[in-house]
Amino acid sequence: MNAARPVSSTCRPARIYYEDESIQGRNLPDELKATLGGKTGKGNRINKYQDHGGELGGPLWRDRLWAWGAIGKTDVTLLTLANTPDQTILENYSFKGTGQVSQALRGSFTYYRGEKLKYGRDAGPKRPQETTFNQGGPTQLYKGEANIVLGNNLFLTARQSYVEGGFFLDPQGGLDVDAIFADDAGVAHNSYFRFETVRPQWGSSVDGNFFRGRHEIKFGFGYKKADVDSTYTVPGKAIRTFHDKYPVMIADVTAWNDFAATTGRYLNAYVGDTLTFDRLTTIVNLHFVREMRTAGKGEYDVVMQDGRVQRVTRRFRRDLERALAALD
Repeated sequence: MNAARPVSSTCRPARIYYEDESIQGRNLPDELKATLGGKTGKGNRINKYQDHGGELGGPLWRDRLWAWGAIGKTDVTLLTLANTPDQTILENYSFKGTGQVSQALRGSFTYYRGEKLKYGRDAGPKRPQETTFNQGGPTQLYKGEANIVLGNNLFLTARQSYVEGGFFLDPQGGLDVDAIFADDAGVAHNSYFRFETVRPQWGSSVDGNFFRGRHEIKFGFGYKKADVDSTYTVPGKAIRTFHDKYPVMIADVTAWNDFAATTGRYLNAYVGDTLTFDRLTTIVNLHFVREMRTAGKGEYDVVMQDGRVQRVTRRFRRDLERALAALD
C-alpha cells in the first residue's frame, strides 16, 4: 500500500522482489502428506510471489508547486489442497499535489487508487475452479484541501473528499449455467452466485483556530454521507440445486434482488476555548454529533420451496415465471 506523504524532494529506487515454488522450503512431514497434503501431497503453498513499485516527488515550480506520486503492485499465486490456483493482485497508485497560491492561501489535492484483483477466491476441496470467484473493483479516493490565513489571528482549513468504493465477486463458471450448490459430498459444481456491492462516501469539513488575548478558540463542523447497495445474482434459471442422496435433488427457485440498501448521514460540530492564566490553563469544549441512517428494503428470500410460492417481488416477477416454467 502506498500512503500519501507530505510533498518534498523525494526519489527512491524502485523495489523488485520475486519468489516462486522452486526456491521455497517445505516442512510437511512425509507421514502427513497423505492426510494433509491434498491432491499432490504438497499441501497449500505459494506458487509465485512478486512485488515491485517506486515513488517520485519534488518541486515543479519553485516555492509555488510541488507534486509526489507512487505506484506499487503485488502478485501472489497460491496452490490449494486441490491444486487449483488462488491468485491475488494488489495494485496501488498515489498522487499528491500542493500549491502555494499566496502567503494567505495554500491548497492541495490527493488521489489514491487501490484495487484487489483475486482469481480463484474460495478455492478448496469443496469449491472446484468453476465455482470460485474472480474479485475486482477498485477503491478510489479524491480529496481537496485549502488552508487559509485571515489576518493575524484566524486560520481556516476546508476539506472535501469522495471515496468511490465497492467490489464484485464473479463466479468463474459464469451466469449462463445452472449451478449445483452442493452434491452429496458437499462439493459445488458448474458455477456459483454473483455478488456486487457499491459503497460511495462523501465528506466535507471546515476547521478553524482563532486567537485573541488569553483565548485560543477552536471550532469546526463536518458532514459525511455513506451509501451501501449490495446485490446477489443466482446463475442460470435462478434455481439453487442441492443433492439429497442422488438422484434425489432439492431445487429452490430464487429471486434475489438488492438485499441491502443503506444510507448513513453523519453531522458533527464543535467549539472549544483554551484560556491561559499564568500557570493555570482552562479548557472548555462543546461537541455535537448526530447520526441518521436509512435502511432500504431487502428482497432476497427464497420465493418457492417444496413446490409452493412463498414470496414474489414485483421487480423479479417475470424472471420468476420463467424459472417456474423451466421446472415443467
